[in-house]
Amino acid sequence: MGNSKQLLAASLGALISLAGGFVQLPACGRIAGPLAKKTCSTGPSILGPRSYTLQGSHVTHLRRRNQLQATPEDLADAQRPLARPPLAVDAPGEGAGLSVAATPEEDSVAPKKRWKIFSREHDTEIASMAIPSYTAVLLDPIATLIDVTFIGRLPESTLSLAGVGISNTILNYFSFLFFFMVVTTTTTVAQALAKTSSTLSNASMQSDEDRGNVTRAGQAEGSRIIAGSILCSLVMGIASASLSWIFAPQLVALIGSSRSADAASFAIAYMRNKCLGIPAMLVFFSVIGAFRGYRDLKTPLIGNVFSAIAKVAFGYVFLFQLGLGVGGAGLADALARYLSLSVLISLLVRSGRLRLRDLLEVPSSNLVAELVTPGGALTVRKFVEQICFTVTMRFSASFGATALASAEIARQCWSMLSILWWPLAVAGQTLVASALAEYTATRKAAKLVLARGIAIRVMFISTLLGTSGALVLVLARDVIPSLMTSNPAVQALAASQLPFLALIMPVTALCDVVESCFIAAKDYGVVLRAMVFGAVALTLAIGACTLLKIGIRTQWLAILALYSARLLLALRRFNSAKSSIPREANHPIEPSTLRVSE
Repeated sequence: MGNSKQLLAASLGALISLAGGFVQLPACGRIAGPLAKKTCSTGPSILGPRSYTLQGSHVTHLRRRNQLQATPEDLADAQRPLARPPLAVDAPGEGAGLSVAATPEEDSVAPKKRWKIFSREHDTEIASMAIPSYTAVLLDPIATLIDVTFIGRLPESTLSLAGVGISNTILNYFSFLFFFMVVTTTTTVAQALAKTSSTLSNASMQSDEDRGNVTRAGQAEGSRIIAGSILCSLVMGIASASLSWIFAPQLVALIGSSRSADAASFAIAYMRNKCLGIPAMLVFFSVIGAFRGYRDLKTPLIGNVFSAIAKVAFGYVFLFQLGLGVGGAGLADALARYLSLSVLISLLVRSGRLRLRDLLEVPSSNLVAELVTPGGALTVRKFVEQICFTVTMRFSASFGATALASAEIARQCWSMLSILWWPLAVAGQTLVASALAEYTATRKAAKLVLARGIAIRVMFISTLLGTSGALVLVLARDVIPSLMTSNPAVQALAASQLPFLALIMPVTALCDVVESCFIAAKDYGVVLRAMVFGAVALTLAIGACTLLKIGIRTQWLAILALYSARLLLALRRFNSAKSSIPREANHPIEPSTLRVSE
């Protein structure tokens, strides 16, 4: 009991320290145009003291300080307040992406650098968007890792961990299938606010009262959208939780195998308690989308802090004080979700972004279609991806409970280290989508240059971070398993898998970021085709490794094949003439030379 109390105190201290270090963040995140002033108090504008000359189809960097060479039109653009563009765009071209044809004169001017991976001109803007996301993404995996550590201290830790791995594989379907509610809610709310901003800009209103009326009208429309999204998520969440609870034994039997049958009762107990939090999880997606629609990445951190601390505290009480076993860990997770959700909804209401009376109105069919229909391609993609992970988990289960427990430790390490690049994927997706939205509004080729430059820079940084995570796994492969379980057999088997997991880290990092950029351009067909191609590669890899009798490590080599195939197809499309984020050589440049500087 003494060791458990020390572990609880250390865990809570780490979470509070982490949250306290990031809650006080500068109000950054507004996308600066070529002539915009600084947007963050902690650093310079992303363009810095340089000017840019658009000639033909490439951008020449001029390091002339305090030099302003802009047309009167550009200066007028700089004087107007920047409207908040929606975070996704509809643009002409193949599918939903941008496809811009170049003139012969433009093709004759080749860019000096097609992939400017070492350019740091976008780093300030990327950091201003990624830092809040880092905190949000970091808290939940840490709390989950602590939770797994608690479970690993139970008397029947091996069967408990195996049961958690089986049930999480099933429940992850719901988080992946319905995560599109974040994207669609963000887009719909942002478009409503952008429409209001556009009306304000075009109306040339002079009185503060008129401006306030437009703002209140925008908030009223936003509240209606947020309430409709919450109600849609609530209905889907209740239905999903009911199905999970009723069919838990059948689903566990489908994922498990005869050699892991002893872990079935543990998996059912954990699943039936944790699935009670599915409605809160889906509504949480809608709430997060609402905050992102307002370009508010800071407030959701409060909910993440409450969720992480509550999950650890409830887990300790239910496991070590009340002796509820692995089922108590699932119940702790569900209660923590409801606590964080109640905090965030109260903040939405308090800020005026959500009116409670809107929750009493049935959303219109048009709003439901606008929120749910675009998620079809993303849902199919996530469904295919989750099937791939289920296949690998079932493959691990065929080796018994010990192998399944070791695989769960490796998967938790993967989940933990993926926080190195996931915030970059969020930042890149937001910035690229906003730049493309500005291009849709202004038709200025510089916005396409900006979008592609940000995408390439984020890809490069994420690859470096993925490589760093791989080095951590290799160097600490004997230490990490001992921190998560006391079973020597599980420790040894987990340590043998971590070097194989390290192989996939840089590939998964780059793949996730590239695909997020295509999602920003609403080119869902690319990511869906890449996922199907990857699923075929995974199936072939499992067959080949089985013939070679590689054993439990087969699952990681198969996942490597999955991500490698996706990455190859995505990069090929990204660098093609039909890319939804076109190369500089394909940009339509106006006849006159445009010179802009800060």
